[in-house]
Amino acid sequence: MNPTDLEQPGTAPHERSSGPSGGRRPRASADAERRKLEIARLRDVTRNLGAQIEQQVGKRPYLAIGAAAGIGFALGSVFGSRLGQVLLAVGLGYALKNALAGEIGVERIQAGLEKLTGEAGSG
Repeated sequence: MNPTDLEQPGTAPHERSSGPSGGRRPRASADAERRKLEIARLRDVTRNLGAQIEQQVGKRPYLAIGAAAGIGFALGSVFGSRLGQVLLAVGLGYALKNALAGEIGVERIQAGLEKLTGEAGSG
């Protein structure tokens, strides 16, 4: 395993010091901290993704056109087939089910629909 700026050479992840006291942190805490750092790095990469794509398109326009055509061909082949359409329908259904059960909530949607139908009937 290559050392990173997060690791101290010669120590295992669960043996790193937790500040000036030099105490040991539980392994779960070190893993959670590592995941937070990975998420932060992923966020940084996604923030810069648009600028990176624009830069590459400017440097290599033919490669960008070829990549877009290849991705379009692959997606068209997959979603143009019956199997691809079934997988898309199942995936969208699963995503909608989770979205409706989460923050949005079915009750909010029903209340909104009732409000819309009540306003439409009185107007």
